[in-house]
Amino acid sequence: MMQDYRLANSFNDPKFLAIRHPEVAEQGGAVMAMGVPFLNIPSETYNIGAWGANKFGANLPYAPTLEPDETTPAAAKFFYYGTNGALLAEGGVSAYRGISSGISYIRSGGLSFEAYKATQGPSEILGHIPTVTRSGRPINYVIQTEQSHMIITRARQATGNLPNSLVNNRINLWKLNTIQHALIDPQRFKFLPVGLKPDVGFFKKYNWFTRDFK
Repeated sequence: MMQDYRLANSFNDPKFLAIRHPEVAEQGGAVMAMGVPFLNIPSETYNIGAWGANKFGANLPYAPTLEPDETTPAAAKFFYYGTNGALLAEGGVSAYRGISSGISYIRSGGLSFEAYKATQGPSEILGHIPTVTRSGRPINYVIQTEQSHMIITRARQATGNLPNSLVNNRINLWKLNTIQHALIDPQRFKFLPVGLKPDVGFFKKYNWFTRDFK
């Protein structure tokens, strides 16, 4: 029977069945139309992404989709548009949740300064500079790599009650050496030994480009 069904000129061929029984053809068309939304899911998903990308200057083509026409039964049309509407609504809800989650993270999330520094690995000792403390005691001051707040300082974070995520990140925190850090951060400069401060400056012995610390 199945072999007979597959023959192009078979008495059981769907085309001949449709000719002999129009009501069967109509019902079959309705059943096929009910499956159209599922066939469209990949295309609709791609088209939503293409639409978003094109809003930002891309020129992506849109994928073809199967849509009901005037011959599609009302029930099938309702199912088609309802299903695609549900897909769009689900996508909108997912996008809203994603954006809300991102905003929540920006407002309250992020690593503390100490935790962020730990993710960047230990400081690297670059050298020692002989100098003296305020009391005149000789020391070899350690020059090492340090994390410097370039845009938003810790003081500004505390004053503005800013979240860690806006402050402790790769854009705001740069790895500098002790001298470079002191050159751009007055608070860091204060902690230099008193005997070293006169030699630290953009055009002094220890400047931004100094690499030999001794």
